[in-house]
Amino acid sequence: MGRCKIGAGRLAVLLALAVAVPAAGVPLYRRARALLAGWDGEEEALSDRIEWKLSLALWLGGGALILALFLLTAAYSGGFVMLESPGGAGRFLLSIGAFLAVLAETVLLQQKCVDAAKRMNPEKTASVYDMKFQRKWVESCDEAEKLLMGRCAFRAFRVTNGVCTALALMLAVAALALGTGILPSLVVCLIWLVN
Repeated sequence: MGRCKIGAGRLAVLLALAVAVPAAGVPLYRRARALLAGWDGEEEALSDRIEWKLSLALWLGGGALILALFLLTAAYSGGFVMLESPGGAGRFLLSIGAFLAVLAETVLLQQKCVDAAKRMNPEKTASVYDMKFQRKWVESCDEAEKLLMGRCAFRAFRVTNGVCTALALMLAVAALALGTGILPSLVVCLIWLVN
């Protein structure tokens, strides 16, 4: 019975997330779009405000998608036992539906934000629905944007190395002291190797 209650709580958070993404992301996008409508193409301060709002909406959508995937996984962490409990099959289908809703909302929000960014930068032609979107977007960037991406990538590399080092050490101690096994360390080390 305890697992079903925990699964239902995770489902409730997942459903709340499906409502929160458009509730928070759409107003950010609309404010950016309204600012874009009044932008003369010259004023840097206004351009920065528009880009900040669009970036914030993109971060919100990306973070929500990662959290939704985690919540979906956490909801199923009890295994197939949840399907045998009363209402378990309904929670199973509802959690899949809520995750798919967050996924669709995030993709649509990203598409709207990218389209707004393309209106600001007509040289950008990539579509969010293109499988090679990231490569095409980077190719359309100027040298200053590519330099900024390089700096950000190096900073992300350094932060990821630091976090993976700390996690690997903590998980090594946890494996010894708590018997957590090798899987958590393996996952962290795989991420570290990919980095």
